[in-house]
Amino acid sequence: MGRTLQTKKAILRILSARPKTLTDISHELALAPSTISQHLVELRWIGAIEQVENAHIRKWKYYKLAPNFNFGPKRELVTHPVTAMAPAKVAMVGMSKAA
Repeated sequence: MGRTLQTKKAILRILSARPKTLTDISHELALAPSTISQHLVELRWIGAIEQVENAHIRKWKYYKLAPNFNFGPKRELVTHPVTAMAPAKVAMVGMSKAA
């Protein structure tokens, strides 16, 4: 298993406890915020996580597991075509989908 997939699984494990910010996840995994941000973009694009909307707390963006995403029998992220793509391509695909 590649390190990228391991990181995504770790993010999902962290988010399974409760919604967290990019900074929270970055500190827990001891990875750069830019690295976590890229993984969050990819996980949002495949529908594994959602950004929590809160009118009272606009300063921080919280992320949570998507309630209807199929994580597989053990609630793990299964290999998905997007997770195998180069990060730059995923970012471009994610941006084009959101636009």
